[in-house]
Amino acid sequence: MKAESISVRTRRAIVQYLKQEGATDAETLASHLNITAMAVRQHIYALQKEGFVTYHKEARPMGRPAKLWELTPAADRFFPDRYAELTLGLINSMKEAFGEEGFDRLLEVRTREQIQAYRAIMPRYAPLQPLFFNRN
Repeated sequence: MKAESISVRTRRAIVQYLKQEGATDAETLASHLNITAMAVRQHIYALQKEGFVTYHKEARPMGRPAKLWELTPAADRFFPDRYAELTLGLINSMKEAFGEEGFDRLLEVRTREQIQAYRAIMPRYAPLQPLFFNRN
């Protein structure tokens, strides 16, 4: 196996672990991946250089503060969302369960709820029209 493909797999495993577990130190990652902490740091520094991870320091009872590594928003690209598929699947399931008329009633209820929520929020804000048309 090529060293490059091992590196890629290790970095993917690090990113996956950080996504699932959150901020973690190099020693914990090393233990999870069954590699040395120094090897983890080399991969982490490469991921940091690419902008996929960052860290914050956490005080420890003894010794220097630990660096807790976490993903940056740039790493989101490794975890594509599938909300559109989920939404379409739910719509189709609701139509099958309730029929077209039932689905339309469901949308009417949801629309009414949203309108009520928006109306409850909007009075708190000044009307926009005076801001644009009463400039002297």
